[in-house]
Amino acid sequence: MDLTAENQRLQAIIDRLVGRIDENQRIAHRFQAFEFQLLEAASLPELFEVLIQQAPVHFNLQAISLILFDKDYVLEQLFEALDLKHWVPRVQLRHREDFFEQLYGQRQQPVLGELDTLSQGRLFPGAKPIGSCALLPLRAQGRLQGSLHLASEQADRFTPDKSADFLQHLAAVLGLCIEHCVAQEQLRREGRQDPLTHVGNRAAFEQDVHLELARAERNHLPLSCFFVDLDHFKKINDNYGHSVGDMCLREVAKVLQAELRKTDVLARFGGEEFVALLPVCDADQAMETALRVSQAIAKMKVETSAGQAVPLTASIGVCSWEPRTHKIPMEALADALLRQADAAMYLVKKAGRNGVRWQPLVVQ
Repeated sequence: MDLTAENQRLQAIIDRLVGRIDENQRIAHRFQAFEFQLLEAASLPELFEVLIQQAPVHFNLQAISLILFDKDYVLEQLFEALDLKHWVPRVQLRHREDFFEQLYGQRQQPVLGELDTLSQGRLFPGAKPIGSCALLPLRAQGRLQGSLHLASEQADRFTPDKSADFLQHLAAVLGLCIEHCVAQEQLRREGRQDPLTHVGNRAAFEQDVHLELARAERNHLPLSCFFVDLDHFKKINDNYGHSVGDMCLREVAKVLQAELRKTDVLARFGGEEFVALLPVCDADQAMETALRVSQAIAKMKVETSAGQAVPLTASIGVCSWEPRTHKIPMEALADALLRQADAAMYLVKKAGRNGVRWQPLVVQ
């Protein structure tokens, strides 16, 4: 036997093994760095940004998609509240567990390999034909969280004969991250949301108003404030009962949400009072919106269980701020806006209710 040739053959084998070890180490380092990014995500938007936007570049993937299990429609509510619908269809929701059972069977193990055209359309909508994919079930503390799907142009990237250890570890970390972010979002909502109307509460408004004022001042943009008070609300409670009064508050909140923009800040301030902050909205635009809100509330059809119509109107006060013309210390501005909008609302009450009034900004 030619010892030189044998040594060369053995050296080639060793070089391949060393190369494979080096490649595995590089993969491990990439996974570890990515894992830290996932763990640092403090909200669902941040988590989706890392997973859907950054991971394809990080791991040279053709596409990534995520389907989350939403049995109790909690995620659907969060998607609406956090305005996450722009992530669809890369992030989808499923309310039935049988979808995941069809995907993985009873064993709930990763699936690596090719994907038929129908499945590709369901899991990677709009993607070009893929070479191979990895489908990873997501669980946290034994509970199903969803399914992660990785697609590659390379047919040999994800194959059944390859180890899925890294991928399973990634799935385990992601499952925990999803559970954590959902829990955090729910806690934030519970602490910032009025339980009856599901709009923001007073504490949330008082936090948001300072952020919006600072943004308006920084960008030299106008901002307006509404103070909305339902007329004769005590009579509604006295005549029809508090359950009907609660129904009226919920319906008014829906009207306000429908008439205001997604970027506006709406909150129930207390009792029958609502407040709204309208960024990038001058006095004329604010009055136009307030009149539209007033008319929408007056047109509402609220009925008791006995079919009695409940008349509803509102008194709305408006105050606006122009950073270019009003140089006011930030700590005094929030109080002044609310106070003047409240004062304008009381002028509507004195004039007979069911109307809108604008009040200039005055800082005492």
